[in-house]
Amino acid sequence: MNFKKIFLLNLVVFFSVVSYSQNTIFLNWISTDENGIKVETFENSTYLQDYQGLPSYQRITKLKSSEYYEIELFDIEYTSISDKEKMKLSNLDVSNSIVYSSDVLKSDHNYYNRILVFPYIKTENNYKKITKFSYKTTQKKFFNETKKKSVKISSVLEDGDWYKISVSENGVYQLTFSDLQTLGINTNNLNVNSIRLYGNGGGMLPRLNSDFRHQDLQENAIEIVDNNNNGIFESGDYLLFYGEDVDIWEPYNNSYPNYIGKYYHYKHLYDENNYYFLTINGTGNSKRIENYAITNNNEVEYNNKFNFHEFHEEDLTNFIKSGEQWYGEEFDADLSQTFSFSTPNIVDNSTVHVKANVAARAFSIPNFSFDYNNSEFMNTDVEVVVSGSLDDYAKTSSVSGQFSAISDNLNIDINFNRNSSSHKGWLNYIEVCGFRNLTMSGSQMNFRKTITSSSNQIYGLKLENVTPSLKVWRVTDPTNVTNHDLSFDTPNTANFGYNMSIGLSDEKFIAFDGMEYKTPNLLGYLPNQNLHGDVDVEMLIVSHPDFLSAAQNLADFHFQKDGSKCKIVTPEQVYNEFSSGKQDISAIRDYCKYLYDLPDRMFTYLLIIGDASYDPKDRIPNNTNFVITYQSNNSLGPLDTYSTDDYFGYLDNNEGELNNDLVDIGIGRLPAKTLQEANDMVNKIIHYYDKESMGSWRNYAAFIADDGDDSDGNIHMEQSDNLCDIIDDNYDNYNFDKLYLDIFNQESTPAGPRSEGCRDAINRRIDKGALIVNYTGHGGESGLTSERIIDIDQIQEWKNYDRLPLFVTATCEFGRLDNPELTSGGEHIILSPDGGGVALLTTTRYVYSHLNYSMNTNFINSLFEKTNGNFPTLGDVLLQTKVLSGTSINSKKFTLLGDPMMSLAYPEYGVKTTIIPDTLSALEKVTFEGEIIDEDSVKVSSFNGEIDIIVFDKEFTATTQGQQSSTPMPYKKQDNIIYKGKSSVTNGVFSFTFIVPKDIDYNLDFGRISYYAAESVQNTDASGWNESFIVGGVSSNIIPDDMGPSIQLYMNDKQFVSGSITNSNPVFLAFVEDSSGINTVGNGIGHDITITLDGQTSNKIILNDYYEAELDNYQKGKVEYLLNELPPGLHTIDFKVWDVHNNSSEATLEFVVAETEDLVIEHLLNYPNPFTTNTSFYFEHNRPNQNLEVQIQIFTVSGKLVKTINSLQTNTGFRVGPISWDGRDDFQDNIGRGTYIYKLKVKDMNGEFIEKLEKLVILK
Repeated sequence: MNFKKIFLLNLVVFFSVVSYSQNTIFLNWISTDENGIKVETFENSTYLQDYQGLPSYQRITKLKSSEYYEIELFDIEYTSISDKEKMKLSNLDVSNSIVYSSDVLKSDHNYYNRILVFPYIKTENNYKKITKFSYKTTQKKFFNETKKKSVKISSVLEDGDWYKISVSENGVYQLTFSDLQTLGINTNNLNVNSIRLYGNGGGMLPRLNSDFRHQDLQENAIEIVDNNNNGIFESGDYLLFYGEDVDIWEPYNNSYPNYIGKYYHYKHLYDENNYYFLTINGTGNSKRIENYAITNNNEVEYNNKFNFHEFHEEDLTNFIKSGEQWYGEEFDADLSQTFSFSTPNIVDNSTVHVKANVAARAFSIPNFSFDYNNSEFMNTDVEVVVSGSLDDYAKTSSVSGQFSAISDNLNIDINFNRNSSSHKGWLNYIEVCGFRNLTMSGSQMNFRKTITSSSNQIYGLKLENVTPSLKVWRVTDPTNVTNHDLSFDTPNTANFGYNMSIGLSDEKFIAFDGMEYKTPNLLGYLPNQNLHGDVDVEMLIVSHPDFLSAAQNLADFHFQKDGSKCKIVTPEQVYNEFSSGKQDISAIRDYCKYLYDLPDRMFTYLLIIGDASYDPKDRIPNNTNFVITYQSNNSLGPLDTYSTDDYFGYLDNNEGELNNDLVDIGIGRLPAKTLQEANDMVNKIIHYYDKESMGSWRNYAAFIADDGDDSDGNIHMEQSDNLCDIIDDNYDNYNFDKLYLDIFNQESTPAGPRSEGCRDAINRRIDKGALIVNYTGHGGESGLTSERIIDIDQIQEWKNYDRLPLFVTATCEFGRLDNPELTSGGEHIILSPDGGGVALLTTTRYVYSHLNYSMNTNFINSLFEKTNGNFPTLGDVLLQTKVLSGTSINSKKFTLLGDPMMSLAYPEYGVKTTIIPDTLSALEKVTFEGEIIDEDSVKVSSFNGEIDIIVFDKEFTATTQGQQSSTPMPYKKQDNIIYKGKSSVTNGVFSFTFIVPKDIDYNLDFGRISYYAAESVQNTDASGWNESFIVGGVSSNIIPDDMGPSIQLYMNDKQFVSGSITNSNPVFLAFVEDSSGINTVGNGIGHDITITLDGQTSNKIILNDYYEAELDNYQKGKVEYLLNELPPGLHTIDFKVWDVHNNSSEATLEFVVAETEDLVIEHLLNYPNPFTTNTSFYFEHNRPNQNLEVQIQIFTVSGKLVKTINSLQTNTGFRVGPISWDGRDDFQDNIGRGTYIYKLKVKDMNGEFIEKLEKLVILK
């Protein structure tokens, strides 16, 4: 942190002061509980990955013109810090002056001004933090630099026959005639000049976008040995090439001008192999290994030493199953372990440089010591850990040292010195660098010479212990290998020289004698591909090969819906063109950048189809690394580690290192592990647009909030209520269901507190549907809140396929998608084939609650805002939400599980009320009229269909209960229903009539109407509202009514007979009728529509919200209510309903829940019986919503079969019938009078069948 001000980015050029302003900021520090950890924070804080979980002040503003703000801080006030803050600050290089910046960030070609202040400074012996500061802004202008566009190219893989091979270490590799045949290459008269090899060398792609990388596969120089020089590749001929390891080394970059032989090693995080591509192409000149050209001219002095480097790094454990860092050998049972490096011909007594990284989990300071030749040469203490579940699991330390080598075998002893047997240590890696004599060892030997030069010169190397067949290749550039001419002083000594320029020279070579070559792994034929050339794409779909058919279905759907173009590719195809075949997180990002930078680009969205894993190398069993995701470098702290797909969307030139990056495209993922899961998710997305999914549920937003638990107070409910107010104040179409945990009673159980009332209310809302379901509070991978108001078992029971919400879960790791050991609750919501959600904005790791609120606020503010007249897609919403939330690691933990190209079910048209009574008074008969309108408020005369109407009584204030650490909190509600019904829409016009219930609140205030209309033929809908009328008072024109409603009760469908069987989740149906209409207000004590199950009068269920009047008839209606998880046996339901005059009626229904999940048949009968010419068969079963194969066979009493009736019964209820029979046999002859036996055989969709016998009598 050695900077004070940052005013420049490479995106912009600034000039000319425009104006000044001054602001004062107060940092009101609070100590808040974040998942059991006390965190010091303040409003508008953010958490950056460089600051060890300490907050920074951040403000992000979208720039509407080419202006930004340079700032200067003054009038700064401070306070003391806590011990925990001091511990974190001690690990940072904290400045003694304020670190702040005002810079310009870019996202999707929009510019944003970001002000950052790190509020801690170092004093002489301590630290302090800011409580207040003022800053002066200087408004300046900037010019946008012209961005370098991608140049559209075609991949070399576009045509020809291609074959893929792999290598695992540095060396000279041989491909023989038989190898080419094994690959499937046609070797008949194969011209040696047509053989070509492509590949881009080892190492990972650079993270920073502006760093160099090859745009496509590069042809490599190779050597072909044509034994008889006939130009034909045949038996006995072979191909030689240099294959490079995936792991690479780089010299210390701060060692110039006195380089001492130290290197960093970079282990490839995603692949163990390097890949090459072989093709046969006779066009043009093939690339062959040529002789190295000496261009400098000076007398050569030959050196006989070279630099060596070796490392040991085992990936055995990932402490918290997160992040890219894995750790190796454990120091517990074995506190001293030896690590050996073979370094033939090491320079006697030369310096060997050693660097190691270790980790320890200890509660008192442990120590690692390193010995060579029984002498300690370096050691390091490791910090202690804190026992909190969200504190760092372990602490790490890096240590460097050196010793003088005394033999070719370097045996280094590592000792873990601990104070308790409960403490553990681990080795991350150990690397050694030094000097070896340039003496040939083995048939192949890689060697490297890194040295500084003060002039341009020829530098020489001398090799000893060589044979006359020795060759030396320069492999510094692995795509352009060259051969060095050797001069032999003696038969065993060879010299060669090379050009050395001023500065640091770093050259790599391999010497080999031709006696033994390495053999590559032959992978086989590679189909043609050209991702570089196919760029006409709006959404890129990167799909695992197993899920391509599902991806194609989704792409076809988008094209058919609105002409949107999707391009489907597999990860391997991306790797082939952008990372030379190696799995690499940056390959997918680089492909996205290539598309993003094209002139006139269409590319806007990325969808990934396939689950992810924190282990991209398959080190753990049952891994789920279908499509890679980015893992943070931090692998120790649960609050500081993360995984994110945002990395694929950091596409500007200065982005990629995740410090100041803003995502540029909308990104989503469908976390499939099987084709069935992929199909289920795609089918839900497609079905979301189907006519069957239309309904007034699209007018509802549900907000769920956690209670205070032990220390949170009302924070979650207040945040949720504020989010609800944003929609209520700005987007009037929507009704709200506030499901705050503290509204409902809680019960203590041995497993902890529970709230069945809240859980049941959530289930009801999911079943009824909602446009969005937004949760704020505590959670985890398997559920929400400590009261378990949502858990995985519950999610799997949801059957809301026609009413799928968008879920937003501002909680910890509910949507974690990269843990192969557990499918998270968020994943289950999107994966569920029968319901759940159509998409989720959810979290993959532990998050900060106050930052969640900021993220959620930005989300709500973006969700309903049109751009260029169009509602946003989910990708658009996510993009804007992330940008406004800044560069915090918290925002990176939010991910979209869903299709970024899909939009929510926003209505196409509006609804206007054209005739409306001034006042809705009790028992007044009122009529409303309205019309469907377009965006310009013009009536849509072509609209014909039905409109759902809900008339609400006045808004009122309710109060939560104040359980646990919560206090009673007032909140607004408007859910007392005066009337709920349907009306026909003809030529865009509708009307409806009803009598206002007697039980309204007589105080005068504004009511509300909510409309939802669906076209009868087209997939077109409309939504609207009106709040311009008064509700209250009593009518002066009352039509008398002293009769209660008539009632008919059923289960599942109208075929049900009282006393029949059901399953454990039946649907209760009540059809009611009254000349005045049904009372649903709920204001009057005891005047609710209720059911009482099994006489439990203390647990009456209120069903006001489940009543809906018939189409164009306020006097008739239906109550439909799903009963859940009823125990087997006989049950009764007592139903009570009131009309608007408060006349009541009651009815009772009995039913039997089947005792078993096996197929059950009850109440088999035929009617009439006896009969003369016709009878019908009926029976009950426990397989609703299934197609049943039914066979009825009629036998004489002696056993002769006379008639067989086969049918396929499609049913929604539990009763089948009538199945009619005219009394004739299979030959259509009349059957004589008498007694007969009939056998019923039923087979369900699972193949289970059951038989039952009964008697019938024919009278003729």
